[in-house]
Amino acid sequence: MTDLKFFNALKIGLGDHFRKLWTIIDEYKKFEHIYSSLPNVLRRLNIKSDTEWNKINVDKEYERLEKGKVKIVTFWDNDYPQLLKEIYMPPLGLYVKGNTKIFNNTNLAVIGSRHPTEYGQKVVEKIIGELKDYKVNIVSGLAIGMDSYVHQYALNNNLKTIGIIGSGFIGFAPRRNIGLAREIVKNDGLVVSEYPIDFYPRKYYFVDRNRIISGISKGVLIIEAQKKSGTLITAKFAEEQNRDLLIIPNNIFESNGEGTNQLIKEGARLVNSSSDIVDEIGLKK
Repeated sequence: MTDLKFFNALKIGLGDHFRKLWTIIDEYKKFEHIYSSLPNVLRRLNIKSDTEWNKINVDKEYERLEKGKVKIVTFWDNDYPQLLKEIYMPPLGLYVKGNTKIFNNTNLAVIGSRHPTEYGQKVVEKIIGELKDYKVNIVSGLAIGMDSYVHQYALNNNLKTIGIIGSGFIGFAPRRNIGLAREIVKNDGLVVSEYPIDFYPRKYYFVDRNRIISGISKGVLIIEAQKKSGTLITAKFAEEQNRDLLIIPNNIFESNGEGTNQLIKEGARLVNSSSDIVDEIGLKK
């Protein structure tokens, strides 16, 4: 627990520079050792920090996590997602609410447009409904649009679901999905962030969280996507991480189908029903 306090303090103080600690963590062994050698570490990693480190109260910041029932799972913990360890520069740790024991079950990411059509909504309801008897967690990004439908249909079908957010828990966005996030945790699922609780969303945080959505998942199912969208960024991460890329075909007259149909042309697996997913990622009842 002591080292988690220093993980949190370093994460707060270093912000985007935190990932540079990957280059020295084997040498220092503990985050506490890094914190106690901070001036040398900053010089060595060429980090110019404006942080007023004396204003970060290590113990009080950690107490705020405990009060909010936020846990930290580090790269070396048993509950850390094993698939996530395979990606380039995985997070050194994750802030989580909920049941961390489900992290290493079979995860299927289901993502799509921020503005889903009626067709997309029907597809996600059908596919997730057909998966209700399988041992699988449904992963998505807790965003407005398709993500919201994905998590809700997973809950409706008694499937555990994992939401990856692009902010801290206090800075949670979108605000309208706070209730959905609580339902996920209440139903033995997980809400996951790479950021300290006070961090508010930035555009590139959502790009970074996309690599986690695909990184913890065995396959990524895309239901609708325009030609230029965050969904296709996740598809690119999935390809780089060697995940199964599963695509629902779409109407050629719909802009929400341009991205998905293009992915099929490029070789992604076309999915017509849940049986295609079951076969591709090896789900078991």
